[in-house]
Amino acid sequence: MLTLARDRVHAGWSLLTHPLYGSIQPFQQPFRSILVGLAGERIPEDPDSLSVLEKAIELFARAGSGAASSRLDPEVIDDYASLDVYLMRESMEKHGLWKADPENR
Repeated sequence: MLTLARDRVHAGWSLLTHPLYGSIQPFQQPFRSILVGLAGERIPEDPDSLSVLEKAIELFARAGSGAASSRLDPEVIDDYASLDVYLMRESMEKHGLWKADPENR
């Protein structure tokens, strides 16, 4: 996922969310969403987005692939998926990807 986001940044996209949101380490959380999008003007590449992604890729590589999900009970997987959505919700609302529902906040 992070390398795909990096490829998009090389193609002129920008990060809309930080890949290391929240205070949960990669080895603790099996779900990690990221939003990327095209800015109003196409730019060759966003150096800040690239830097953030390179650091995140390095951190995830040190944590090892699949480290979190291999140690979790299947019963808590849904809880982690819900946490990922909860943490992304504000960003998704900000970028018009989730309609705010004032009664369900």
